[in-house]
Amino acid sequence: GLSLSASDDVEALKRMIFFLRHPPAGFQLNNQRRFTIVDYSRPSSEPRMFVLDADSGRTQVMAAAHGLGRGRNSRRDAREFSNRDGTNLPSKGFMLMGGPHSRFETREGLRSLSMTGLQPGINDNVCTSGCRNPRGLLLHEVNFVSDERARRGFEQGNTWGCIGVDRANMGRLRRDLPGSLLLVHSSRDNHIDYTRDREN
Repeated sequence: GLSLSASDDVEALKRMIFFLRHPPAGFQLNNQRRFTIVDYSRPSSEPRMFVLDADSGRTQVMAAAHGLGRGRNSRRDAREFSNRDGTNLPSKGFMLMGGPHSRFETREGLRSLSMTGLQPGINDNVCTSGCRNPRGLLLHEVNFVSDERARRGFEQGNTWGCIGVDRANMGRLRRDLPGSLLLVHSSRDNHIDYTRDREN
């Protein structure tokens, strides 16, 4: 089944299930096969991104980099999160995965997926257009993230706020994740705040 091991991972899965049972008003999920949890309660020296396949029951586990910010986070740990542009910190909470971001891919030469935050005041500035203060955070490949390094206990590099993944995974993610739900979970989310997760 869709099982995760560590206690924080289980809490993240519970949050995901609750959100799906009590979605925000007007929320529609086109891709109900894949669900992604990035568990930033884990260090970057461990695989901490879980892509759950609801049809097969399988979970793909991979490394993920986080935003460093202005020294508040380290290469190892993501302790601080933000909804403000210019902080270079990661955002957390529930987000909808979009398709590839063509301008970013043309400019940077990196494959990517866009994200749209679903929680006002928590991540609603995560979008590429149409929001007040767009952060433009993406999920994209980087050359300083390696699943093999994470399996061996080595830290990853840092992004400017985006979720960075191993290049070897990006083709599959670009195919499988558009239209699906993403949860970025942190060590501060060690209990389920139902009110927060249900806010519209």
